[in-house]
Amino acid sequence: MGSQSEIIQISIVIPTQGQGQRLAGCLDSISRQILSPASFEILIVSAEDKTKIETIVSAYPHFPMTVDILPMDGANELRNFGWQNARGKWVLFLDDDCRLRLPDHLAKRVALHEKFGENTVLCGEYQDDLACTFWGRAYNEVTRLWLRRGFEENGKSRNFLGGNFSLKSGPHPLLDPTLTSGGEEIQLANNLRRLGWDIRLMDELAVGHEAHHNFTRFISRAQSHARSKPRLEESND
Repeated sequence: MGSQSEIIQISIVIPTQGQGQRLAGCLDSISRQILSPASFEILIVSAEDKTKIETIVSAYPHFPMTVDILPMDGANELRNFGWQNARGKWVLFLDDDCRLRLPDHLAKRVALHEKFGENTVLCGEYQDDLACTFWGRAYNEVTRLWLRRGFEENGKSRNFLGGNFSLKSGPHPLLDPTLTSGGEEIQLANNLRRLGWDIRLMDELAVGHEAHHNFTRFISRAQSHARSKPRLEESND
């Protein structure tokens, strides 16, 4: 572990509903990273009982983690709070049902940010986790198709997933808490692109996604994504 004065290279913001196994799986994957624990911080933001969250977090005493309990219902409000309180040079948004599949994920992400510069969003796909249900795998495939729909030949993209993207910290447009299921990501992506930012979809930044969707959940998410499409077309005018 590095010294206390070591610069925090990346902050990991994890919004969670406090589902113990999911959050623990996410933290397990972070605990296997080769990047020094002194080089990153973890901000867990939730509307659930703090004792419940801290019980899970207590299994990882060697990592700098902050738990904030907020009277908020939506993941985007939780993400925004973590974003605004992050101390790292870069901020990674990681959902609690996502897993960093390779031990060099954080180190590679930091290196890619340094390579492409400050005005760049880095994102990756959701890949099937072993615990995925059939409809969870179907959902992951839909998100992959959605991401590839916005992919451009020069390696840049128009889309990213809220559970797996990173960018520099500091003041810039936030996620709209009134939008869900793709709409908030589309709006933020368009706002950043208007400011001259690049969005890069990187194969090496894919994460495992433990999607437990059933048929009803799958259809509900598909309908929500469909409702976000007019917002994409409107914001691209």
